[in-house]
Amino acid sequence: MEKLSINSKQLKNEGFSTSKNAETDVIRNNEVEKPIHYKIINNLYTSQEDFIVIGLCGKTGSGSSTVSKICQQDFERLFLSTPGSIHNNLYNEHEYRILYNFAKVNWRHFYRIKVSALITATVLQKSEEELLNFLVGLCEKIASNKNETLNIIREKFFKLKMYFNFAEWFKLDPGDNELIGEYLNNLPDKDFQEKFTINIDSDINEYHDKECMISEAKTFELDGTGDKIEYYQDGTCIWIENKDLYKMFMVYKDKRLNKTTFKNPLYFWILRRYIYDFLPIVVHEFWDEIKKYSKSLPILAMQMLGINLRICKKPYLIGDVHFEENGYVYIAEDINIAIKLLSSYNTIWCNKLISFQAKKIESNDSKNKHNKHTLVVIDSIKNPFESLFLKQRYSNYYLLGIYTEDDERKKRLEHKGLNRDQVKEIDTIETLSYFKKICKEYVDSEKKSEFSENNGYIATKIVTQIVELKLNNVLPFILQNVSSCLDSADIFINNIKDNASRLKIKYELIKYVSLAMHPGLILPTHLERCMQIAYTAKLNSGCISRQVGAVITDKDYHLLSIGWNQQPEDQIPCSYRNLKELINHWSVETYSDYENDDNEELMNRIKKNVEEVYTSENNLYKNGKLPYYCLKDLYNKITNKQNQVHPRSLHAEETAFLNLGPTGKILVKGGCLFTTSSPCELCSKKAKYMEISKIYYIEPYSGISYKHVLCAGSNESRPEFILFTGAIGRAYMQLYTPLLPLKDEHELWLGDKTENIVVK
Repeated sequence: MEKLSINSKQLKNEGFSTSKNAETDVIRNNEVEKPIHYKIINNLYTSQEDFIVIGLCGKTGSGSSTVSKICQQDFERLFLSTPGSIHNNLYNEHEYRILYNFAKVNWRHFYRIKVSALITATVLQKSEEELLNFLVGLCEKIASNKNETLNIIREKFFKLKMYFNFAEWFKLDPGDNELIGEYLNNLPDKDFQEKFTINIDSDINEYHDKECMISEAKTFELDGTGDKIEYYQDGTCIWIENKDLYKMFMVYKDKRLNKTTFKNPLYFWILRRYIYDFLPIVVHEFWDEIKKYSKSLPILAMQMLGINLRICKKPYLIGDVHFEENGYVYIAEDINIAIKLLSSYNTIWCNKLISFQAKKIESNDSKNKHNKHTLVVIDSIKNPFESLFLKQRYSNYYLLGIYTEDDERKKRLEHKGLNRDQVKEIDTIETLSYFKKICKEYVDSEKKSEFSENNGYIATKIVTQIVELKLNNVLPFILQNVSSCLDSADIFINNIKDNASRLKIKYELIKYVSLAMHPGLILPTHLERCMQIAYTAKLNSGCISRQVGAVITDKDYHLLSIGWNQQPEDQIPCSYRNLKELINHWSVETYSDYENDDNEELMNRIKKNVEEVYTSENNLYKNGKLPYYCLKDLYNKITNKQNQVHPRSLHAEETAFLNLGPTGKILVKGGCLFTTSSPCELCSKKAKYMEISKIYYIEPYSGISYKHVLCAGSNESRPEFILFTGAIGRAYMQLYTPLLPLKDEHELWLGDKTENIVVK
């Protein structure tokens, strides 16, 4: 057996200790048995550090890609300021020192899953001509340049080859070049141990064809599945086309769904490099070529592909299209498989490589073992059900909402060459409420050509498909819905425009990743504490449309009042009322005289509709559900009005102000308002009257409350309007609840040595 040669750089690449005497340290650590208390505490926190998944969501142009690139950096490449150099506040300085010292030792770069790359890759299941026809249907310029576009599709995407240099990763004995096919097809343990020596001391970031002589195509079979993959060989180098690599990924996906996996460890090496290194680059470069026909086409095309996948699990709506009930998780399943792939790579592949030399490099210290950390950042999630799919599977999953002021976000997109109409079209497709509106307008529109001019060609095309397939009732499951994603986020980061913000974002990422690794490492901020109370308060709301919570504090963030959107004290919440009960007069006092009036034309129409819809054959009835209703929505729909004065509930901010009592204005002057949804015009007026100095919010209100109400009067009287940054909800509890009391943890790390530092 050949000697395994490992240097410090190799160890660093694979997640081992990188000290100057790394190899000696490993052996030394293996010789010294760690005490039991150390093993317990080490294993406890290692389980937290080994697996973290971060999803990113935000509107196009908000900066999700910027955040994901920061996550991919090693600690040294973050270029953080050293403790003692940036904070004047003593409290903040101590907090930063704790985080910096922890992250310096424990931070590791994340692997990025580019969702747009996974979506684009689905076209590889179909032919090159089908992709061409899809693009022709989206852009007139492509229609007049079919041959050129087809060549780009073929040479820059479908047939583009990924380069795997066995000579760089493995050192073969002379004459072993012919054995590559054998190792690809079947890799027995004995041959693996005797023929290969690890040599991971090379740059692997070269993916494109080089000038070399490659042999004619050969094939290997994936673990007896019958699926054949073509490869080209040049000495000890192999080349695999993009379409075959994606086929390999699909086979892996099928295996995982059937509770099996690949037996050959080489496949994990190939697929890991493909999904995380090669595919994002080639997808970006492919769409860069297509961008010359239209700056917005790549974004709009990927939006449409994503919608198609959620509808029928296929990239194109061609022929007899059938709606797939679980299609809405198709993209999430691909993301999940990519995460599983990385985890398998870090275990099966790495374990296979080092198993025969385990005595030399394995130790009880997990940091000196092979790189088994599965740290993933997902760029980016656009549908809340995709995030929910991942949240249900991974306890250490967090969705980060990336916010940017809308005017600044649009400026960024315009700086990239998009015009205002293109930005509007992108926003329409990724905003569910906008899309619902234009769907209704399309159905009612008499002149379809004018509709297309007002809303964009591609948006109109998507609307047409939705209407033809009669999918109006399932829009939340098939469309992008960034607003809802942001509303369900665990952590919020404000990506402002100045250069200093980049450092701020890095600090926020360091903070929350460190807390995910070590819950309770630091304390929550004043803003997080107050917004968490507002977030908890909203759960008291019986509103069936949306729940909102609000908190009012003084200028020092001391709690003065809380509130949520609720009905008057002596009335029943809407979530406890239903139309079946109303039309049968089962609880007269629960409903107003207006609702109980059988002679009112409006109510008769509502009651008649309920009797027609809510039958014993209805799914709502079969599932034991009652037909809840919102009088405001029904009234506006029947009368074709948009009157906002009919809700039964008081707004959350309104309730919080009323709960202050008669001296409330004196108490709250100069104080703060925290609300899970920014205040409407009416609540903004009340905040202005109460002389609130700062308004912190999560979900922005689409009306004119900010510019019309809050931005009026002298500059001194205008409250600051601030997007919330921090953790709330489940994440707040999970990140700030220590696994152990700090004293107990300290004693376990030190063992008997604790007695030496205790003052007696």
